[in-house]
Amino acid sequence: MATRIRAVIWLHALRLWRYRFSFLNNIFTTILWLTIFVLGALMFIPREQWSIMAPIALWGIIMWQFLSASVWHIGGWTWFFVSQGFVEEHLLTNTSPAAVLVGRAIVGLTVTLASSLLVALVFTGLAGPQVLLVNNVLYVIIGLVLLGTMTISYGLYLAAISFRIGIPGTLLDIANFVSFILGGLAVPLSKLPLQLRIIALFIPYAHPAEIVRYGVRGLEPLLGLEVELMLSTLVAIIMASIAYILFRYVLKHVRKYGVKAIGRM
Repeated sequence: MATRIRAVIWLHALRLWRYRFSFLNNIFTTILWLTIFVLGALMFIPREQWSIMAPIALWGIIMWQFLSASVWHIGGWTWFFVSQGFVEEHLLTNTSPAAVLVGRAIVGLTVTLASSLLVALVFTGLAGPQVLLVNNVLYVIIGLVLLGTMTISYGLYLAAISFRIGIPGTLLDIANFVSFILGGLAVPLSKLPLQLRIIALFIPYAHPAEIVRYGVRGLEPLLGLEVELMLSTLVAIIMASIAYILFRYVLKHVRKYGVKAIGRM
């Protein structure tokens, strides 16, 4: 088992190095267009409020990158994995395709880390080094770990579904953008209009995002810190469990009927 895990890690690390220029292009293009959008919004905020809003915007982009990286580097990469016949190849070697796709989190986290450093550099130049200060590192780490668990689980949902049907890339782009605005990543829940706030409460990413903002600037979560910690942990466990069950079902179907097969041939 340990040998297979090392092989999966080596596979993704090697591919990341071979496609390093594509990797760099992904970092710049993904982050720059979103940064332009967020900085445009900051232009309408009085300069004296930048010390409060700039850190929130910075961490909103970082959290959104967790979601985007999982969607595209796990869920979106699956079409390549399927089209090249790698699913069958791994099944023949008794290696779970799910383990390979979970390993894509390494690539996603690498992109997230590099992108976050780039965005932090931009915000530091605009708002000063104080934009990087946080009140409580522990809560930031807890929030990001819970958010990462949720987003990786979501990426695995997309990957599992891609074994059965196709998913339009445009739909994923729209869903990502909606999650950034309505999912509580960009704006604290307490600042959203009532109708949007109700919607955001049903989007799982909003809850660890509230924990992160509490750690960054001490902003009290809408539901309270203790409630958000318990709720986020519970949701993360449920999402990870669903991803595990869903992949077991899909792989059973793939072994029986083949990838994207409708019935026996």
